[in-house]
Amino acid sequence: MEKQKKQKILVRFGEIFLKSPFVFRQMRRRLVENIRRELKKRMIVAKIWLGEGRVILETVAKEEKNVSDILKHSFGVASFSIVHECNPEIGEIKNTAKKIAAKWKKGDSFAVRTRRADKSFGYSSQQVNEITGSLISSLGYKVNLSAPDNVLYIEIGKTVFLFDNKIPGPGGLPLAKSCVFSSLRTKEDLLATWLVMKRGLKPVLDSSSKKKLVKILEKWAVGHCFSFVDKSIATLSKNKTKNKIKALIVSNSDIKKTDKLRKSFLVLTPLAGMQAKEIKEKIKYLYR
Repeated sequence: MEKQKKQKILVRFGEIFLKSPFVFRQMRRRLVENIRRELKKRMIVAKIWLGEGRVILETVAKEEKNVSDILKHSFGVASFSIVHECNPEIGEIKNTAKKIAAKWKKGDSFAVRTRRADKSFGYSSQQVNEITGSLISSLGYKVNLSAPDNVLYIEIGKTVFLFDNKIPGPGGLPLAKSCVFSSLRTKEDLLATWLVMKRGLKPVLDSSSKKKLVKILEKWAVGHCFSFVDKSIATLSKNKTKNKIKALIVSNSDIKKTDKLRKSFLVLTPLAGMQAKEIKEKIKYLYR
């Protein structure tokens, strides 16, 4: 049997870095577990572990697109990169950089940016930039440090990762269960719920929510499945303790109707203050 080519993916954190060390470790673990559960759900064979300030995934090359789709929809992921790996030796770094640059359009400009986590490496970050940049220049590419067409990133640790791509994730906080309720009837409801999910709160959904909206939101619930309740907001208000719902998500169109609800629940209105154009653009983003 032909051995399948392996591919590594470097995953970066965003907002969770701002948390206290204890909370950071909790959220980092939650993020890893969310991704791991989604990989298992989709039957994707992959390894995932913590690197030097990063999460690292390894899978077979043919699953790269599917894994990328998971990461693009994982709250807590700031960005990720498909990387090339080599040993921490300047010769290997140059050879790997040459392979990456060979795929660029001839005549394009470039910049090299090195991050050296291992300070024992024999060259400074600036020296690596200069050595690698000189090699790439000899291939016919032009140096442009301010607005390059391509950026070669080099991260030097116990191993070296090189890449020329940074794919954005949704950011925010890793998703977890919560006592928040949402009813999806409009696209504005969908966006309001998504924005709360970006804060790490997975809602309980009204069973009468529109199926097409639920389907869109499910893409963003990486590692989780939604639970549903067959009750109206009025019914929830009457039996708040039993239903364990502590907050409601509403869109702009519902704000005027929430005065009575505020006596029983915390009412979340994430679209308040947003302009119609911004709402439209964000809704479009959800459908990607």
